[in-house]
Amino acid sequence: MSRGFASNFAVRTKVLVSFAIVLSVTIVLGLLSLKQIGAINDEAAKIRDTWLPAAEVLGEIKFVTMRYR
Repeated sequence: MSRGFASNFAVRTKVLVSFAIVLSVTIVLGLLSLKQIGAINDEAAKIRDTWLPAAEVLGEIKFVTMRYR
């Protein structure tokens, strides 16, 4: 009778290896998420520094134009 590779190990070893794999995947996903959050933060800063001041100026122009009428 042929058994699989993992059948030679104790339950404790299988559980520890499984936990280590899950922990490793979680750490990798967390690091990748932090990298993506940094990229999103950079884009948000561009919007804050470029587009919002322009929108504020347009609002002021609209207000002055309406007041002039």
